[in-house]
Amino acid sequence: MAQLICRKVDGGSLSKGDIVEYRATGTPFGGAEPDAYVCITVSGLVMADVKAYARDWKMALDYEVMDNTPSLDSWTLRVYTTNADSIGSGAITRDAVETFLNQWNASVVGFSSNSVTFDVTVFDAIKSGGPNQQGFWDINITGVIFTEDDYDQGTGVHTITADYSAIGNNPSYVETLVYRQGATVLYHDGVTREIQFSIPRSAVLDKFKADIKRAVEKRIAKRQFKIDPTYIDTVIGNGGTITIDWTTLSTNYLIDKTAL
Repeated sequence: MAQLICRKVDGGSLSKGDIVEYRATGTPFGGAEPDAYVCITVSGLVMADVKAYARDWKMALDYEVMDNTPSLDSWTLRVYTTNADSIGSGAITRDAVETFLNQWNASVVGFSSNSVTFDVTVFDAIKSGGPNQQGFWDINITGVIFTEDDYDQGTGVHTITADYSAIGNNPSYVETLVYRQGATVLYHDGVTREIQFSIPRSAVLDKFKADIKRAVEKRIAKRQFKIDPTYIDTVIGNGGTITIDWTTLSTNYLIDKTAL
């Protein structure tokens, strides 16, 4: 068995019925707890299974390739959320991602109630990184001149020369940064500040997807699951604690906010 500690009334970022904690049966329920919470002891529910019901509800992103031009290594991608609810609090919007996409030298070409479609080329993404320290390099690379020396369409590997003399960064730092982004240094002249490197498209696109995930995903609600407020009233009427079997509770009173 396990105990579910649920919000007694609306308050702050929590709503009535939100499952805020789970713990082993027999844990004392007292002190100030009964002022704001109720305790539901659930038979047929083990601790290993209950963890999922006391978690935040966060936006979850996924991608779909709509089109690509291999000769240019350009891509049309659709980004969308997989847990959008009917009222839109879990949906992605153009406003939420357009600034980010521009920082990566990508451009919005379409959007719907829960998706944004955009174009990006791998070489343009490699050249991204402005004053706000976003984009591929995570630093301000304004003034760096990039030249694409070669692109192997079959392997997706780009060979790039970067002249960074205009920004004056330490050559050792630049070389470390290039390696850190998943590239391989082929030539580096620390005097003229010119570096040539090769990088696979996967390193660029994977970083792009990871960055947009961090930038856009957000907590939609403090908790994803709650117990029906009408049942919370029943628990309150029972003195603030109650025992119920998991099948009855989950079938009749467990609410997943993502399904609302």
